[in-house]
Amino acid sequence: MKKLIMAVIVSAILAGCVSPAQQAQQRMAECERQGISKDTCYLAEQNRQNAYNEAAQNAAWANARDAAAGTGIWSKKDAKQHAQAAKTTHAFKWEGMKITIKGEILDVDGVLGALDENEPQAKVYSQGLYTFIYYPAKGKLAVNKEGQFQGYARKIK
Repeated sequence: MKKLIMAVIVSAILAGCVSPAQQAQQRMAECERQGISKDTCYLAEQNRQNAYNEAAQNAAWANARDAAAGTGIWSKKDAKQHAQAAKTTHAFKWEGMKITIKGEILDVDGVLGALDENEPQAKVYSQGLYTFIYYPAKGKLAVNKEGQFQGYARKIK
């Protein structure tokens, strides 16, 4: 009898669990029930997901900016000490853009880039249409635009 009651309770709890994919399907079905075309409902769902992803990415960039500057939640004593121990800043120029690299953070004219790969011999960053490959041992920064090698950025002292 106890096993039967436990099985009923567990199944009742699990019935309330819904995956994100199922939630999207439910929103699509609700939209279509209101007489809206499937294409429009699909577009609305894609826009909702894109807005969610963009908000998460903006929050990550703001967090990285604050971590690099030692502001926001990073203004605590330990965070400042960690920031003081960070590596020196490397600055480059490319077609009017100022590119700085400090530790694992790439900044292009005030806009942070994403660290895609972090290997001992090279770090790969992406920002907009550009991909930047930094070679720490050589102190060089290769610039790619839309997958095409453009050249090396000029180092600023």
